[in-house]
Amino acid sequence: GKDATCDEKGLTEGKKCSVCGEILVAQEEIPAKGHTEVLVSGKDATCDEKGLTEGKKCSVCGEILVAQEEIPAKGHTEVLVSGKDATCDEKGLTEGKKCSECGEILLAQQEIPTTEHNYIEGECICGVKDPNYKPSVDDEENKEEDDNTDKTPNTEENQKYIITFTSKIITNDSVGNEWYYGIEYEGSSIRSGNTIEIKNGDKFSLIFFAIEEDDSGDDSGSVTVEFSKIDVGEKTSKTVIVKVVEDKGKYKGNIAEYEFKVTIERTS
Repeated sequence: GKDATCDEKGLTEGKKCSVCGEILVAQEEIPAKGHTEVLVSGKDATCDEKGLTEGKKCSVCGEILVAQEEIPAKGHTEVLVSGKDATCDEKGLTEGKKCSECGEILLAQQEIPTTEHNYIEGECICGVKDPNYKPSVDDEENKEEDDNTDKTPNTEENQKYIITFTSKIITNDSVGNEWYYGIEYEGSSIRSGNTIEIKNGDKFSLIFFAIEEDDSGDDSGSVTVEFSKIDVGEKTSKTVIVKVVEDKGKYKGNIAEYEFKVTIERTS
């Protein structure tokens, strides 16, 4: 006889005479078994690798019943990796790009060297002293006047406040990497820890500013904040956001934001 397979019929055993050939027991046909179907797992396509659809085959004979088909690779989904401006005491990073699906780095960020200190009257806004600074005669005279003023009792029309602040860039949509920023009072820049003297009135104003400097021109922004006078020993704090809008080139209209956290304490 012959066994049936998935797609071929079989035969039972039979008998015949070996002399005359007469069939003594006729062979009977055995139906084909048919295929035993099993699933062939597919594979999802990724950003850079092709995938496969699910297929089917026979678990007995291995014949492919449903062929798998190739799925094209998806390609990367590009997203921006924000950069960071360099300051005088901290390195920055250029903008980069990565795939939001697989995380592959598409454009590596580059380190931006620290900027030079921006000294004003012998001190950078970050607090570093200028080792080469020599006060002018006017500065010495003003210091002497300030020393004398310190010994004079203060009235309601003559109050002193210590201004301390921190600042950092919190948003920079390709506006630039060369920044000058700070606080002004009555036209003079204030360093963190400076004392200002309020001579009259119940309120005073500080100007918070940020300027991006480059060869094609400066982009700047400022916010004027009014503060009410407080009692001796009291403090008041405020967070101020200064927005700078790029006004030229292919990034025109893009925005950068500087955050100032300022504390004002009345000392006398």
